[in-house]
Amino acid sequence: MKTGMSLRERRVVFCIITLHILLISLPYLWAFHLTPAGQSFGWALGNIEDQNVHLSWARQAADGTFFFRNLFTTEDIIVGQNSHYTNILCVLIGVLSRFLHLPLVLVYHVFRVIFAAMALWWFYRLCFALTNDRRARLLALALAAFASGMGWICSSFALWGEKPFDTPGTFLMPEAFTFTSALFFPLFIVPIALL
Repeated sequence: MKTGMSLRERRVVFCIITLHILLISLPYLWAFHLTPAGQSFGWALGNIEDQNVHLSWARQAADGTFFFRNLFTTEDIIVGQNSHYTNILCVLIGVLSRFLHLPLVLVYHVFRVIFAAMALWWFYRLCFALTNDRRARLLALALAAFASGMGWICSSFALWGEKPFDTPGTFLMPEAFTFTSALFFPLFIVPIALL
């Protein structure tokens, strides 16, 4: 019968999660560093269109709207009616940004980082419940944290001029992998954490 997790095991888990958080933050810091003087970095990497849509929904929530309009689609024209919907995560991001007087994009990325750590922690707790083999649990955590490979590094550092995850022949779906979900979108990593 299993007892609690040892202090040593908790430290290893903490190190893996911390390394994951550092690696998903590195491309943003690098892009900020590469931003030429007189220009600004919008804190979005690949698949910028989707991130701008998510941020526009959060902006609408920050402005007091609960039911959003999707400003980046022609659906209203084609269907002939106004499509209004809501997304609780975008509402939370927008409301927190408004009431804490923080930049919207900062709250957006704080959610991304916090839920990435929570997703890995909760995944490890699941592994702990399923097996007594400490090595198997740690390997499973490492695979969940980094299994989408490190190819994102090359793509992320080629930030200016090309859209690394939107180029033809690239079949990467960020929402399909824990690591890339945590790298780009709170809208994807939050559901992974909640699963």
